Amino acid sequence: MGRDFMVSNGKSSCVFKGKIFCFSSSFPEDRRAEIVEWINQGGGEVVEDHMKQKVHFTVECHGGIPRSTDVHSTYVSSHRVRSCLEDGCLWDTNGHIFYSPLPCCVPLPGFENIRFCVSQYDDKDRVLLRNLCFVLGAKFVEKLTKKVTHLICKFTDGTKYEAACKWGKQCITAEWIYECVSQIFPPDCSLVGQDHSETSPIGALSNQWSKRAERKEDVGNSTTEDGTVGICDGFSETQTESQVDDGEWELYPQVTALCIGNAKYFGGGMKIVPNADPSNRSLEVVILQDFKWYDFILNLHKIYNGTYLTVKNVTSRSVRSIEVEEVSCSGSIYVQSDGEHLGFLPRKFHILPAAIEMIC
Repeated sequence: MGRDFMVSNGKSSCVFKGKIFCFSSSFPEDRRAEIVEWINQGGGEVVEDHMKQKVHFTVECHGGIPRSTDVHSTYVSSHRVRSCLEDGCLWDTNGHIFYSPLPCCVPLPGFENIRFCVSQYDDKDRVLLRNLCFVLGAKFVEKLTKKVTHLICKFTDGTKYEAACKWGKQCITAEWIYECVSQIFPPDCSLVGQDHSETSPIGALSNQWSKRAERKEDVGNSTTEDGTVGICDGFSETQTESQVDDGEWELYPQVTALCIGNAKYFGGGMKIVPNADPSNRSLEVVILQDFKWYDFILNLHKIYNGTYLTVKNVTSRSVRSIEVEEVSCSGSIYVQSDGEHLGFLPRKFHILPAAIEMIC
């Protein structure tokens, strides 16, 4: 990444020198003129037909679906074009989530009721966060008031943080917003309200369906992420029956997800079964009932730090073994362990003591 000079007030820069841009077919016509001006000011060129010559960057709107098969072209957002021009630097698209087209519907459903305030971020990050919140449909204010619902802060200290805690506000980092953008919705906006299993905020709740398997599963006495499994059917609810420690069968209606493990963490640091202890030869079971996609958004930070067990419709219990069946027997409720498919219900889970040898 090389730094370049930038001349403001309409004068040209060479940050885009030698770079060719085009617009995706879905990018609105009425928004193109200003971006063309930015690219030209940075010394770049905009072409109409990307098939006739090599294009370095394709400008796509947030929530758009890349349709080009040109592997040499990188999809970028108009905000990345503007940031590069203002900073005189050709920023990498991985430098900020906002530099690439957001892979979610915009505005993001549920964010219209959120009011963000920011603390401890520098001016550049504040601008990017403000613009990101605006695109997602949330409100963004500089002054912390009791109307604010979420405080975006880097550290757990400072005047704003203390006031937010006193008022019972949610304190999050910018990464919480990035997780909501990246994991809740697939790029195709038409899928909103349908099964978002492939991009669920919890790793235990995700991915494609495989062939049904009737075998029973053993969970080894291990401290790795593989000591946690998840059972779910996207964001829909189903009725399940569970038999704990070979006792009586219990009915659980509207189950969104059922997480079982003897290790606390799963999929990138989520404390999904916070009461689990790999040394006590027991499994911890966490059941989420009637949980909507927006419940995951609003409680994502609690899922990561393991404090979500107090949330409504979340229950936890310790068991020696548990067998789970679907009441309707549709065969569509799948089981996953850190991205690995273990088949479909019914399944039985129990501990195999000292099943894994470890060298310390």
